[in-house]
Parts: sequence; structure tokens; C-alpha cells
Amino acid sequence: MQNLNHDTSSCEYRWTNVATLNQLFATMTEDSTLRGNNLERTAVLASNYPLLGVFISTLYFVGFIFWIMLAFHVFADLFRSHDLSGGAKALWVLFILILPLVGCLLYVVIRGGSMHERQVHVIQAQQKAFEDYIRHVANTKE
Repeated sequence: MQNLNHDTSSCEYRWTNVATLNQLFATMTEDSTLRGNNLERTAVLASNYPLLGVFISTLYFVGFIFWIMLAFHVFADLFRSHDLSGGAKALWVLFILILPLVGCLLYVVIRGGSMHERQVHVIQAQQKAFEDYIRHVANTKE
């Protein structure tokens, strides 16, 4: 369908049939009118996406990633906490699943002060267990 002549001396491709080029361009842009609405549909790839739009899209993406990180920290803290009963944990999980952003933010506001204390307690327990293991291994005779 495409008529190309290859000139080996200049290594150029030239179109010999201008109608073929016009057909190719027409199929790429696909200007068509929808019946009844008189709306035109044009296939455009990133030709009308301003720099501010790219910046705002990037902010939304970064905000989404931060929200996912917050949700993981909230769930980890929720299941690590020993002062909540099973029913309270289930209610927090349902609240976070029904209203994700609001639930995570409310959890941080209500129980955020003790999140750090629980994290420090877990790290101290891990450090103590590691030191006990090292002492146990160092004291064994082979």
C-alpha cells in the first residue's frame, strides 16, 4: 500500500504517491462527526497538555503514594496496639475501608500521639531479642 523508493546513494526514503500520504494522515487523525450531537472527535496525543497539568498530575500521584504509605502505617499500628480490643480494631478497619482518607487522618489525629510510643516499644523489644540471641550464641560451646 505504501509506495516507497529507496535511493541507495543518498539513503533517503521518498514518497512517490502523495495520495497515500494523505490517506495515512487521515487515518491517524480520524476526524469524525458523531451523529446527533455535532461533536468532533480527534485523536490527539499529548499535544494539548500544559505544563501546569503535568505538575498537578504529579502532585496527585505523589499524594496518592503518601496516602498509601499512611494507610500501611495506620494498619500496622492498629494491629500492633494492645490497648484496643478486637471490636475496636474491627471498627477502625471498617471506618478506614469505607472512608479511606478521612479514616486514616482521623486515626492519626486521635491516636497519633501514641503511635510513636508503640513504634519505639517494638524497636526496643526487637533490639533486646537480638542482643539476647547474640549472648546465647556467644555462650554456647561447640
